[in-house]
Amino acid sequence: MKKRVMDFCRQNGLLRRGDRVVLGLSGGADSVCLFLVLAAMKEEWELELIPVHVHHNLRGAEADADEAFCEELCLTHGLVLNKVSVPVAELAKEQGWTLEEAGRNARYEAFETIKREHGADKIAVAHHKNDLAETVLFQLFRGSRLKGLAGMEAKRDHVIRPLLCVTRREIEEYLKEKGQAFCTDRTNLEEDYTRNRIRNKLLPIAEDLQPRVVEHIADTAEYLARVEVYLEEQTKLWYDKAVQRQEESVLINLDSLKDADKLFKERVVYCALCVAAGGKKDMTATAVADCLALGEKQTGRQICLPLGLTVVREYDVLRIFHEQERQEATEISVGHFPFEVDFSGENQKIRLEVITLEESVESFIEKAGGIPKSNYTKWFDYDTIDADISLRTARTEDVISLYTDGRGKSVRDVMTDAKIPKEERSRRLVLAAGDRVLWIPGVRGSEAYRVTQQTKRILIATLERNGHGR
Repeated sequence: MKKRVMDFCRQNGLLRRGDRVVLGLSGGADSVCLFLVLAAMKEEWELELIPVHVHHNLRGAEADADEAFCEELCLTHGLVLNKVSVPVAELAKEQGWTLEEAGRNARYEAFETIKREHGADKIAVAHHKNDLAETVLFQLFRGSRLKGLAGMEAKRDHVIRPLLCVTRREIEEYLKEKGQAFCTDRTNLEEDYTRNRIRNKLLPIAEDLQPRVVEHIADTAEYLARVEVYLEEQTKLWYDKAVQRQEESVLINLDSLKDADKLFKERVVYCALCVAAGGKKDMTATAVADCLALGEKQTGRQICLPLGLTVVREYDVLRIFHEQERQEATEISVGHFPFEVDFSGENQKIRLEVITLEESVESFIEKAGGIPKSNYTKWFDYDTIDADISLRTARTEDVISLYTDGRGKSVRDVMTDAKIPKEERSRRLVLAAGDRVLWIPGVRGSEAYRVTQQTKRILIATLERNGHGR
């Protein structure tokens, strides 16, 4: 065991002679194995070990016993245990995390804190091949792309995983040979967590079919990791060619990507979205697909994505920005008809078109069944509009005319009366002619620019859902 771990550390550059290493010690078989192996390497590699145990305050006396076991193990090897207590259940509730997420985040935060306090070089955790196989299957079931299927890395920044070269069975056999006891966390046997079901049910069935399935999955993950490194290098070339930052926006030049394979287009868009969102968490393949579809549509169209992102097609560019940072400045100029704007997050579309009358206004209205009274379709006398038409977010000073004599009301007040949530009012688009609001889609239309007997061209504005007028 010691030789295999030492060879693995050398091959992957995990440890250097003289390293000061923070060692996560839960008391379970995996961490106890890692503790023993690093303790056996300590003198030869001149390592300084800093064991850390995080008490989650979830299992009462059982958790207390685990901590006492770890403390005794450390004393036996002449080391002092760093004990950290975290109320994980409270943390999960405060942050909206699962207990599993809260526990993991608490552990790594504790490790990082101890690392800074001791000036350590590395943080060693006890993941092994079975953990890697479980991660690959978990990511596969979630629909993850290649990076997720590559599993976990032996080294990421200063976090190292020296036991990724061995299986759980080999770890337990090693501890048995050493006569070394370890703790068993009963929550690992419960089936409330997806990973536990993969570990306790799925993998045993797979091992009955193929005894070396864990090693095979681990080998495949290592291969995919090398493929991913190559693809990242190629993606960076396309990204540097097509993407740039401009103030608070991320711009994707579509023309620069026209010769790229779809795979690299997807990866570039994904990276650009992550940069605009400030992180990768919750970024989905659907968001990437929506952006690529937007790139095939006409200029001026836009989509709203999760994480507060808005993407606008501007000629040969996709402009991505964070709604919270730009919501007061969002404005889409309408320079041609028909004109459409999509909101993929709301499954909603606004359509604008101008109809030139070839008959009398009365005849047109009669054929149409009358001037629409619905707030989802509005008509305006296009010839009397003397300002640029746009779709934009409502401004604080905006007023909409509610009476033919010009009397009006604040657009924000009209939205409030319509029970539009406060957080949505600030980003709701309105149809405007310069500073005058013509229409709050789905809520109210202005009495200005009404169709009369002198009207020659009619601007028809329609709010659609699922491709159908409302």
